[in-house]
Amino acid sequence: MIGRALLVVGIVALASEARAETAAWDGFQALGVPDAQRAALELIAADAVRHGGLVDSVVTDRRVSEKCAASIECHCEALRKRGLRYGAFGSLGHLGDLWTIELTLVDAHGCTVAGSTFASESLADDEVAARVAELATRLATPATTITETATGSERPIDATPAIVTTFTRAQLRALHIDTLDELLPFVPGYEIIDANWGGTIVNQGLQSTLLFLGNGVPMVNGLTNFRALGRDFSSSLAHVDRVEVVRGPGAVLWGQNAFLGVINLIPELPTRREAAVEAGVSASSLVTQQAWVRGAQNREHYAFVASVSAGRRFGATTYLPDSPQAVVGVAEIPFGNGGTTRPTADTWLDVVVRVALGKRVDLLVQNQTSDIDWEISPFGPLLDEGHGGYWKKTHRLYSLASSETLYDEPGAKLVGRARVSRYEFYSDENFVVQPVWPDGPAPATPDARDFRLGLRSLQGNDRPRAANQLDLRVVHDYTGAVTSQLTAGVGVLHQHTPASLATLAGVDEEPAMEVTSFGPRNFVTLSAFAIEELVPLPWLVVSGGARLALDRPYVESDPWRLTPSFQGGVAVKRGALGGKLIYAEGYRPPDAVQVFATIGTRGNPDLVPEYSRSLAGEVHHELPAGITVHAGGDVTRISDVIVLRPVIGDPVFANEPINKGRIDIASVFAGARFATPYGIDGFASYQLTTLDESDPTGRGIPIAHHTASFAGVWRPLSDLSVFARGAFASPRRLDVRRPDSQIESIRTSPTIRTTVGLTLFDVFAGTDLELAIDNPLLIEHDAPYRLDGSPNPLVERRRGTEAFATLRYDR
Repeated sequence: MIGRALLVVGIVALASEARAETAAWDGFQALGVPDAQRAALELIAADAVRHGGLVDSVVTDRRVSEKCAASIECHCEALRKRGLRYGAFGSLGHLGDLWTIELTLVDAHGCTVAGSTFASESLADDEVAARVAELATRLATPATTITETATGSERPIDATPAIVTTFTRAQLRALHIDTLDELLPFVPGYEIIDANWGGTIVNQGLQSTLLFLGNGVPMVNGLTNFRALGRDFSSSLAHVDRVEVVRGPGAVLWGQNAFLGVINLIPELPTRREAAVEAGVSASSLVTQQAWVRGAQNREHYAFVASVSAGRRFGATTYLPDSPQAVVGVAEIPFGNGGTTRPTADTWLDVVVRVALGKRVDLLVQNQTSDIDWEISPFGPLLDEGHGGYWKKTHRLYSLASSETLYDEPGAKLVGRARVSRYEFYSDENFVVQPVWPDGPAPATPDARDFRLGLRSLQGNDRPRAANQLDLRVVHDYTGAVTSQLTAGVGVLHQHTPASLATLAGVDEEPAMEVTSFGPRNFVTLSAFAIEELVPLPWLVVSGGARLALDRPYVESDPWRLTPSFQGGVAVKRGALGGKLIYAEGYRPPDAVQVFATIGTRGNPDLVPEYSRSLAGEVHHELPAGITVHAGGDVTRISDVIVLRPVIGDPVFANEPINKGRIDIASVFAGARFATPYGIDGFASYQLTTLDESDPTGRGIPIAHHTASFAGVWRPLSDLSVFARGAFASPRRLDVRRPDSQIESIRTSPTIRTTVGLTLFDVFAGTDLELAIDNPLLIEHDAPYRLDGSPNPLVERRRGTEAFATLRYDR
């Protein structure tokens, strides 16, 4: 047991970031522990804190612990007097063979808890030292260097064969990042096209390539997949402790839709026995208002975290000199529809509760409700005031997980894990396509649609799209001449989509009855997977895995379809230098609309899944003064791409989805993370992406070849921090439709988004004041409405400068 714990400490130490900073170890408060044993454990804990990687030296003074006990404010004051930013202290309890160990890390800048670890378990006397060392090392390991999404269990990023970007709660707060729209541009190769009607996530030039996870539970939407933020997925980050983004396919571990990336939103459980409460309110110049409250506590036998976030946002107005008057049902698209938007407030309510019972049961309940209004149609026309469109969405996630140690012997341990979950997606859509057109042409026949009344499609259903999942796995750890972890499991995914509604009507018309595009559908996926991680040498990790998925799509008469997926990789870490090489596969089944639609789009039941295969590499090097640089690249091939083929001469259907061609993507990236002892932390990245198509669209997907980002925080005083962040995307060339119906190729302006601000800590009674300005340089950028190679009906010119003030209580 001691050898295994020390090996864990050694591996984590090898993977940690160098920091030229000194921390304090303030000792243990102890109950039932002899003074000599306590003194020895204090030396072990202090040394382990140094090995964690957050700091490179530790000074000790146990008198502080005797004076301050568990008071964060007292420890903070002592650290400031010594001119130190970080300090750790702990408590020990010993009764019989039961040991209770709690460690806390304090950040003197702002007097906050930077981390904590806790264990209450039966230990032999010769096991206590190794357990204390393991907990202390974990306490002082930078949270940005740890991932659990890439492998399914917690691992140092440097020792994980995957390209992972992690953002912690502390980073989100320091940089005033509240939404995924603000966060994702800081992942290399990612963009957000923030059009009026919704934010489209673009990953290496492509849309709809990501799988979202809620605490490791896949959120699968079988009707349409996830296409845009707001329209299909909206989440406040107030309840999130960590966001992990895995670049590249991930089908072996996560199954379908982990196509080119995985995003895991994790609400972590507390490890401190002291109750933690956070509450805040925020307001802005563009009438954004938000309030949230969050509470958490570890009560030894159970732990919980609960948060509620609610708000509304009007946002900036947009002036359109011209836009299409109509885009559907008219042979030559007429323009002549300009003006200024009159925003309607978007609203949201997020509720998250997570409870752990001992070490065996983990319950998560999550509700995300949003009402997103838009004043410009996704097809380009400016809509009339009071007659815009909306997406009303509710996401509900229920998850119950349990784990049990099946055996634990020297050098070998087997743990069984089970998780059952249900994800529900409620959708109500008033999809306004084009506004009222009083001067438009009269219907050619009595049965023809009168486009003078405008056009909207009433979509959605009061019954949810649901994904029910069962995941069973075993994890076998072995420590001997080599270290290995084998994870194997089986899964069942049952998806249900209710009847798909698409009722067409005029903007002010109330339809006599609902029109059903197709009825309810179900489909089942059975899968089995295995992943082996082998550590033959302390500096080498080798990983490989496979998944076999057996799908029966939608109806019982359909044949079962077998989909294999594979991955493999190596990670090397020798001193300050490391590298990775990864191969991974993903697949994306056609959604129900593509297969069964009978309105507008003609469903194609012969569609097969799209496949992605990627080879990626990365090298990283730790420089002095807390700077880590990394660089790499990847090549990805996407085959059996699904595109829309126009249907000629059919009065019912405009297009039909087909599998056609392939897309090859190549990219190189470079970046740096820095955490210096001079009070400056941050990160920067750059990516160059090229894309080659084998005629999937006929025109070429418009991509921004260059993307870059930067974020930095400066802490000149103990109660003051200043931050700046920005993202850049180079111009893209795309086709637009001119008012004379001709197609013109244009080059957009570069997209530059910046935010600056500051935080004043403990302004009064433990309350912090945060001030921020989005787009302080008043820079405009272009938001195209089509990114698949089709001609754009509109390229929206957006700006939106917004000043925020936030009061936050956190204790």
